[in-house]
Amino acid sequence: MRLPDFYEYAPAMIVGEQDKASRAKAERRIEEIRHKHQRSMQYNLRRVMRSEQSMILEADDNFLEYARVLELHTPWMTEIYETIYKSTADEMYPLVQEGALLKSYNRRERKDLTQEELYRQYIDDWLKVHGGAKITQINQTTMQEIRAVLVDADTAEQVRAALNRYFNQNIADRALRIAWTETSTATNVGSLQCVRAVASRESSKIWRTLQDAQVRDSHAMMESQSVDTLKDRFRVPSKFGWDMMECPGDPAGSAANVVNCRCWTQYQYHD
Repeated sequence: MRLPDFYEYAPAMIVGEQDKASRAKAERRIEEIRHKHQRSMQYNLRRVMRSEQSMILEADDNFLEYARVLELHTPWMTEIYETIYKSTADEMYPLVQEGALLKSYNRRERKDLTQEELYRQYIDDWLKVHGGAKITQINQTTMQEIRAVLVDADTAEQVRAALNRYFNQNIADRALRIAWTETSTATNVGSLQCVRAVASRESSKIWRTLQDAQVRDSHAMMESQSVDTLKDRFRVPSKFGWDMMECPGDPAGSAANVVNCRCWTQYQYHD
């Protein structure tokens, strides 16, 4: 994907001082990006899950075979995850336009890479750490839910009926929940890596919410909270105390702070 030239960018920005109207413009653009990629990811996840359903129903009646089916679909899931994070980052890049023409302070780190190549390298590195863990978590949840629905299934017919009910009742909602959560995370991870690649100097991170009735209480408390550097973590209220998160949607946070989050990150260069 070729990135647009600097002066082709829409004026929506997530770096620098912003008034209410400017933030609203950035929020609209982020929501457009999220909805676009959420629909794509949701469609592909439903295809994977339907394929898993078909193969599990044809497999021998034992959990090892079910786990093998999920493992066979891991490369497909990996491709979906990598595509959504990389394509989302490419669309977040123009919103970091304030630093796009400036020499990166990270250039000493990888002088052989352009800004575009550098942030894509950061995305690749992030996926190596988190991508596999996310897919493993999804597969583990699927196995746990399958075990639960098969507790009272004694005959082969009952097992097949229970599995069919499980997949038919859960595929649509689960694909939507995963796609929305991951796309939201991808916009924040993408913007963070883009700022790291283009920033001319150190930047603060500011937690922003959409400030509507749907914002969860723990995140409403985070509105306008900032940390001093890109490496610092936000201290987000959670059920068991605090989650230390690099950005909204950071998988280091608890599910209550990550699933269906709509928050975004603003950046402010230090003087």
